[in-house]
Amino acid sequence: MIFFQMNTWGVFIGLMVGTLLSLRFGIAGLMLGIYLGNKLDEAILRQQQQQSTRKRQFWNKQTVALAFQLFGHLAKIDGKVSAQSIHIIESSLDTFGLGKILRTLAKQSFNQGKAHDFNYYRTIQQLQIALMMRPNLKNAIANIAIKLVEADTSASTRKKHRLAEILRSLGIIQFNAHWGQQQYHYHSQQRFHASPTQNIQWAYDVLGITPHTSMAEVKRKYRKLLS
Repeated sequence: MIFFQMNTWGVFIGLMVGTLLSLRFGIAGLMLGIYLGNKLDEAILRQQQQQSTRKRQFWNKQTVALAFQLFGHLAKIDGKVSAQSIHIIESSLDTFGLGKILRTLAKQSFNQGKAHDFNYYRTIQQLQIALMMRPNLKNAIANIAIKLVEADTSASTRKKHRLAEILRSLGIIQFNAHWGQQQYHYHSQQRFHASPTQNIQWAYDVLGITPHTSMAEVKRKYRKLLS
């Protein structure tokens, strides 16, 4: 057994405790302190792993499917998916920490979004509802959408406007594009203007609730909308 591994504060604290115990119990007290420090190290490591797992679990099947359908739609909107877009999507699978099942679902959903009859408006509405319970994913989704457009040096005005719509639906009200097209800037500035109070009221209206509605009722309304 390895008693001393200075990897975290656990062993350091254990060493200090062991030193104090050694004044009374000798070498046995020192070894006990180091042993307890290693156990503390293991507990810290388990906690970090659990936090990492919980972070990955923020992506469920629904949010993966809806987000990657939008990515596929945005990448294909000008008629052809570029190699840069494929690279961005493949890299995002690692960035998001998706497991095997969610990776497969993400690729399938991306292809679905490229379909000619893809229903963009229905998907974006479903994503808005899904993200009410997972708001931490909004920036990650917005970041990939922006990359898909910025990587396309010949992106059409339609593609840029569609990006503006997606960002607005995610609550991103400030975005500085570098394409130098005044029409796009004017369009996005006009449509991104919304106060936090308006956004909250929009959420109340979608769920059909009030600020005084109980959490149990909110969850019931949310599940009903998802179904």
